[in-house]
Amino acid sequence: MARYDGTQATTKHRDAAEKRKQQAYLILDHLRRAASEGHEMTPAAIQAAKIYLSKTLPDLKAIEHSGELDTKPSALEITIKS
Repeated sequence: MARYDGTQATTKHRDAAEKRKQQAYLILDHLRRAASEGHEMTPAAIQAAKIYLSKTLPDLKAIEHSGELDTKPSALEITIKS
């Protein structure tokens, strides 16, 4: 009897995650085209896209920064040659 090492389950999990990413990309692209190029979407389609994306992509409100912010202003030098 062959020993089960979990590889098949890991591959299925990876495949499912990749499929969710691809679907999210397609939905985002469709929303972008609707906003910028005038493609029409029904309110129901927009709401469905919003719900799907909220379940598949991380919400920026849920991301918390921990640690110190070490930002220092940097100088910008512009040289104009005439």
